Amino acid sequence: SNQTGAPSDTQDVLNDTSITSFKLAESGKAVAIYVDDSGEDYESINLYAQDFAEDIELVASVKPMIYTTASTLNKTAIIAGSIGNNDIIDSLI
Repeated sequence: SNQTGAPSDTQDVLNDTSITSFKLAESGKAVAIYVDDSGEDYESINLYAQDFAEDIELVASVKPMIYTTASTLNKTAIIAGSIGNNDIIDSLI
C-alpha cells in the first residue's frame, strides 16, 4: 500500500485479506466502473457497464461514472471485461 492507504499494485489487492466487501454507492457517491476500450469486446462490455450503472442509479439515486483510463481510478472500482480483452483482468490471472 502507498501512503494514502490505497493498494499500490495488483498484488497488494490480491493479498489484502481485509478487503471483504465494498459498497456500490454511499453518501451520494457511486463506485467507478472501468472498461478497457482497447479490448475487442469493448462495445458489448460498454453497453453492459452502461446498463449496470443505470441499475445502480435506480437503486441508489447516483450513477457511477464509466472510465476507460485505469490511471484515473480510485482504490475501489468495478472492472468490466473479459480475459484477453482487459489489461487489468489479465494482470490478475
